[in-house]
Amino acid sequence: MPEISEVRLTSEWITQKNKKRTITEVEYLSSNKLKMVEEIDVVGKTLSATSRGKELRLEFDFEPVVITLGMSGGFKNYKERSDDSDKHWKHSHIRFKMSDGDWFTWSDIRRFGKSLGDTWGKKRGPDIFDEEEEFRKNIINNIEHRDFNKPAHEVLMNQQWFNGIGNYLRAEILGKCYK
Repeated sequence: MPEISEVRLTSEWITQKNKKRTITEVEYLSSNKLKMVEEIDVVGKTLSATSRGKELRLEFDFEPVVITLGMSGGFKNYKERSDDSDKHWKHSHIRFKMSDGDWFTWSDIRRFGKSLGDTWGKKRGPDIFDEEEEFRKNIINNIEHRDFNKPAHEVLMNQQWFNGIGNYLRAEILGKCYK
């Protein structure tokens, strides 16, 4: 599952790629699991994104949908329409035709990505990078919580305290601590 760094880079790329273009048409495959996007009339709107930990918020002219990328979800840009021999096009569950003629697609081969709502998840702590002060306060104010009596490798995986940390970051952090 993508962690804080990958989700952040994805959100920045989405925003940069779509800064000067709008959606002119959209196709939803029946396999699409980002159902909340289907509830928004996206035609004529711009697409941007922000991230918070492992969550990504798509914004269609400020109408938000918070999603997870799952294990293999991401966005692709095609200069022209592809066919089903391209595995990413084949698994592009949402296909946005953009005002410059490109196709911008949500591709998720494993289909684990999903929409969560229009606000950030309530069970996730503050973003380590963008909400550093809130992150610190969340830890300090809750240091007596029973979770902090568990081994470090378990606590780091708790998204309530360490939003965006996953297996590989946990391994890197603990590896640096125990050298």
